[in-house]
Amino acid sequence: MGRYFEYTVPAKATKQERLIQIGLWLLVPVFIGLGFFRMVLWIGALAAGAAAFWYGSQLTYEYEYILNGDELEVAKVINLSRRKELAQLPLGDMELFTDDPALIQPYLKRPNVKVMNWSALNHPVYTIVINDSGRIKIYNLSLSKDMADCIYRWFPMKAKMKK
Repeated sequence: MGRYFEYTVPAKATKQERLIQIGLWLLVPVFIGLGFFRMVLWIGALAAGAAAFWYGSQLTYEYEYILNGDELEVAKVINLSRRKELAQLPLGDMELFTDDPALIQPYLKRPNVKVMNWSALNHPVYTIVINDSGRIKIYNLSLSKDMADCIYRWFPMKAKMKK
């Protein structure tokens, strides 16, 4: 019997991403104003406007999690039209699966740690720690309760959940 779950979480743009978009839009009138003195700066206004429009279209996205057998695939779906594969996590290589942030602290103090935050605000965050040839990779994900329960049942020795 195969194990397959699929879960999609809509994510909101962070404050930093929104500030970058606002900054790009604010550059447009600055370049237009300066364009009255130098005509070449009108090109800067067009470029800033195009960049702001393109960047803004990238801020509507969702995370897609697919649990297929012993592998968890993570993808980012941008504007419901473009899919970007982020990772394929082999759960057999997992050191820890938890929803308790306190259990992650010892891993953060180790050398060669890389943290990926592919979670959405206002959703429960589960963390998967994988040791990949001495490099610790920490993945923060917004999994569904059912998916988290399945991972907990399939890998009980590696899962430590809050009580």
